[in-house]
Amino acid sequence: MIEIQKAKNQIDLMRFRNYLGEQYKKKRIAFEDRTLAKGEDTIDDEKIILPIRTIYILGFKIPEIPTPCLKVESNYKDLINKTNLKTKSDFVEKLTHDSFIVQVDRITDRYQTRLDKLLSVFEQTNFVDSNKIIKEFMHDTDIEEVKMITDILHHSGTNPKERKQIEYEQEAW
Repeated sequence: MIEIQKAKNQIDLMRFRNYLGEQYKKKRIAFEDRTLAKGEDTIDDEKIILPIRTIYILGFKIPEIPTPCLKVESNYKDLINKTNLKTKSDFVEKLTHDSFIVQVDRITDRYQTRLDKLLSVFEQTNFVDSNKIIKEFMHDTDIEEVKMITDILHHSGTNPKERKQIEYEQEAW
C-alpha cells in the first residue's frame, strides 16, 4: 500500500502523522467497487496484509538533508550481540514502514538518471502560465513512465473541470 502526501510547510508534519494514524485505525475502505480491510488485498484467493510505503513530497528544504530524493529504510539490529541482522521478517516489515522523501526545492536541472528524469516532473520551473499549472519540459521525456505521467498531468491542466479543481486547491494553500 503506497501513501503519498504533499506539503508546503513543516507544520504539515502533524497532519502527516495524524493522517497515517487514522489510516491505521480504519477497518474498511472502498476500492474499485470492492470493499477490503485496510491494508489487505487478495492474491490467489488468499487475503494478505500489504506493507505500507509512504512518499512525502515536500515544498520546502530540510536543511540537514542536501539530496532531492531520500529513502528512509529500517534495518534490523540485534541489541544483545550489537550486530546488524541480514534477514528480514515479513511480520516486522508489515508492522513498520519505509519512507521516501522528495524535496521539491532541491530538484535541479540534472537529467542524467531515470530518477532525475522522474523528479523533473515535480521541478517548479518552466511554467508557461501565470497560475503555474502548465509546464514546458526543457528536456526529452524519453522514459515511458515520465511520458505517461506528463500526459496525465497535461490532460489535468487543460481539462476545464480538472483545471478549476487545481486552482481551488492552489487558493486553499
